[in-house]
Amino acid sequence: MASIFGQNLSPVTQRASGFPLPFQMGGVQVTFTDYGGAISAPLFYVSPNQINFQVPTSIYSYGGIYDFPTHVVVTMPVGTSDPVAVYVAQQGPGILTLDGSGCGQGALLNSLPDGGVQVHGPSASVQPGDWISVYFTGFGLVGHGGGIMPPDGQPAGYTPQKGFNAAAWPGGSFTIGSTGGAYASSQYWGHAPGTVGIDQANFRIPDGVAEGCQVPLRLLLFGRLANRSR
Repeated sequence: MASIFGQNLSPVTQRASGFPLPFQMGGVQVTFTDYGGAISAPLFYVSPNQINFQVPTSIYSYGGIYDFPTHVVVTMPVGTSDPVAVYVAQQGPGILTLDGSGCGQGALLNSLPDGGVQVHGPSASVQPGDWISVYFTGFGLVGHGGGIMPPDGQPAGYTPQKGFNAAAWPGGSFTIGSTGGAYASSQYWGHAPGTVGIDQANFRIPDGVAEGCQVPLRLLLFGRLANRSR
């Protein structure tokens, strides 16, 4: 998932009503152009100042190296924006947060003994040995590793798919580039079933994690660190 911010991006404010996501809403369309030609992006939401969309799966990315930009334009009933260069990588994880800011309380679900789930938070904490799901975006294409990449705008299926060599580190003393924090064993990495552009990782809270109300969590995905959450 990604967003475009600006002015006069759309004459209307509108959300997608369901799946598959539309490629045009209110006469608004987002188009990526790379060496393969023009590709339209599925739209979640359009408004005069913000557009939320799914980055098309066929956009060119070369091993995560930022050498090959694609260009993005917004087409509206009154005209087309200037093209903007966007650099595309294979992965770029970002943990979703409850307030939408990208900081603070992450979008996490606690696994309950009866098989249910609850939204993680100060009044619904976890302890070592518990399982938790974290929701993020930026997992990229997973079709090359046994996973299934649904068509653009279509939700991920409910068939379990395991991810690859990714890691999650929750720990009060976690610091990038140091030995702080504790590795968490993961059970699943992949697209969140029934969603578009949202990814999911299920992992066990490791033993030895310090207690606290603001224990930081970070994801490492193919060498790329996500934003700090808790």
